[in-house]
Amino acid sequence: MAKTQIPNKIQVALWARAGGRCEYRGCNEDLIGDLIAGREDGKFGFIAHIVADSADGPRGDPLRSPALSKNLNNLMLLCAKHHKGVDVDYLADHPESVLLEMKAEHEDRIAIVTGMAEERAAHVLRFAADIGQRDALVSIRSIFMAMPPDRHPAEGRTIDIELVGCDYADHEETYWTIQQDNLRRVFARKVKERIEQKEIRQLSVFALAPQPLLIELGHLLGDIVPVTVHQRYREPPTWRWQPNQPAIAFQIGEYSGPADVSVALKLALSATVTDDRLRAVLGEDVAIWSLTAEARTTISCAVPRIWWSSSATFGAYSTRSRLFMERMRSSTSFPHCRTQLLSRSGVFGCRKPICPCTSMIRIGRSAASFRP
Repeated sequence: MAKTQIPNKIQVALWARAGGRCEYRGCNEDLIGDLIAGREDGKFGFIAHIVADSADGPRGDPLRSPALSKNLNNLMLLCAKHHKGVDVDYLADHPESVLLEMKAEHEDRIAIVTGMAEERAAHVLRFAADIGQRDALVSIRSIFMAMPPDRHPAEGRTIDIELVGCDYADHEETYWTIQQDNLRRVFARKVKERIEQKEIRQLSVFALAPQPLLIELGHLLGDIVPVTVHQRYREPPTWRWQPNQPAIAFQIGEYSGPADVSVALKLALSATVTDDRLRAVLGEDVAIWSLTAEARTTISCAVPRIWWSSSATFGAYSTRSRLFMERMRSSTSFPHCRTQLLSRSGVFGCRKPICPCTSMIRIGRSAASFRP
């Protein structure tokens, strides 16, 4: 146990820098108030020394311990569990350097979040739908953690659109008809009405759903308010765009044949898709327009985990997708076309997505800009 009496002004400063939360990495427990016990003004945190205030304490040092005993930079705010863990139960796993990293990470995050201007507030739209036999549930905690420093939640809850539990399977056409109608109805009630009433001014979108529904969501969003779309990143598991990732170039393939034929939009962003596969479903009389990532990124389906984590790549894709739709619209075949979406599994089966979720929403938003 620490023997030093920490001055009150140092204690207040530490509680403020920590945001009243445990600074142990991954904990973030709120240490102010206990609503269950009815003690809303209680304090349940412990002020712990990184370098102990005595030479024989955890990470103690004969010279440095006395000098750092009341130093704010040598103190951490911890919950009871992690206070005991770093000083007793798992002392060997918590050297000074590790605790200093945790303290810096936590206090930097608190400073960023609390320093955000009001105009950076965005309402969070959480969209989830069954993908094959898996329920696509999106964690609210991971969503809020991914928003700073560009945005922060406008309120402590999310706007949820969940299309789960449909009795039809996704290889049946009826499934898509029903789910598309459900999405439109719920979006109009939960999102569109609030936008029209000026309650929602910006949106941050987190979505896991089959491709056609993602495109429909993008179509509904259009450009009515500023929208930030986040991509699920698998390794490490996060919704935050990864830094220092290279941008990827995209190529547009245009159709120049006869007009008045069906139009296929080929989005080959994470694997190669041959025109023969499209014609096998749609027939020979089809106008194929394509938007593809440069050749070196279409090697395997594992590639999106690496390159699609970059916000620069998504920005480049957004620009090219708008240009893509503009060129398609100006072609002679566009005014009379019938457009179909194909995925890896065929016209309706979308269990194995060929494109990242963000790209599907973006293509829907680009298409919405050219509503007749």
